Amino acid sequence: MARDHTGNVLFHGRDAFTPSTSRLAAELRGIIWVLQSANDLHLHTVSIASDHSETIEAISTPGSWPREHMPIQ
Repeated sequence: MARDHTGNVLFHGRDAFTPSTSRLAAELRGIIWVLQSANDLHLHTVSIASDHSETIEAISTPGSWPREHMPIQ
């Protein structure tokens, strides 16, 4: 779901809901979907939020991931 600076919904899609092996995989797949969708909609600035600390850590320090083998399908 994409919102403007006042919180009004601009765009949404159901394609972000895909089966995943873990919450981390689901969060990362969702973020990839958001970035691809934003690019398709010609949005040049986006903010992405997550309450999942492992997702934030994986994006902030990609060199330390994967910590263990976890295939993202």
